[in-house]
Parts: sequence; C-alpha cells; structure tokens
Amino acid sequence: MAVDLKRLIEIRERHRCVAQQALVQEQRATEAQHAALQSAQAEWQRQVAAQAQLWTDAARGADAGTGLSVSALRDMSAWSGSLDGGIVRAAQAAKDSERDLALQQARLEERRAHLRRAAGALGKAEALHERVRAESRGLAERRLDDAV
Repeated sequence: MAVDLKRLIEIRERHRCVAQQALVQEQRATEAQHAALQSAQAEWQRQVAAQAQLWTDAARGADAGTGLSVSALRDMSAWSGSLDGGIVRAAQAAKDSERDLALQQARLEERRAHLRRAAGALGKAEALHERVRAESRGLAERRLDDAV
C-alpha cells in the first residue's frame, strides 16, 4: 500500500494551521484574563485606599482642632465597615481572577505543546517525502547508468 505523501503533508499542514489558530485564540484569551486580573487588583487597591483615606481625613479633622463627635465616629465606623465588605469582595475577585489566569495560562501552554507536536509531525512527513524523492532519484539514476 503506497502512501500519498503529498496528501499526508497537506493534512499535517492543515493540522498545524488549526493548532496555530487555536494558539492565537488562547493567547488573546490569556491577554484578556490578564487585563481582568489587573482590573480586579486595581479595584481592590482602590477599596483599600478609600478606607485609608476615610481614617486619614478623620485624623486630620481631629488634629485640626475641630474635634470628632461620637456621632461622627459612629458614622465613620459604619462607613468603614461598609468599605471592609467591599475590600473583602474585591480581594476575593482578585484571587478568583488570579486562579482563572493560571488556568488560562495552562490552557495556553497546552496549545503551544499541541502546535509543537503538529509542527513536528509536519516536519517528519516532509522529511519522509524528501527521503522517498531522493530514493526515487537515486533509483532512476541507477537505472539510467545500467541502461547506458
């Protein structure tokens, strides 16, 4: 049974192209996930900064001699508690985003490995085709030499 090496090369080239396209898609998804992580981390930092600013402003007001009433402290404490909830949610979102990025990076690495395998298979098919062509040329040359 003869193998159509040109057809084999075409199929292997198609597999390599599909693998390369899948890799590009995974790279885009990884970039998007990285951007989502940066956004989640920025929101977390914004929440922490807002809470720090609340207490910094309160301390400045007390230092300025305006004093703080029990009512004002109670209000700031309630607002700080609300900010605590936001900080916890933002921190969890950042952790979830980190986990998702790690999973996405693993998928990206799988696609890279798949592309390497597809390129290797294509290279082997091309090498086999070249070897068969060289053997055919050699055989034709030997026949020509025998005929002469």
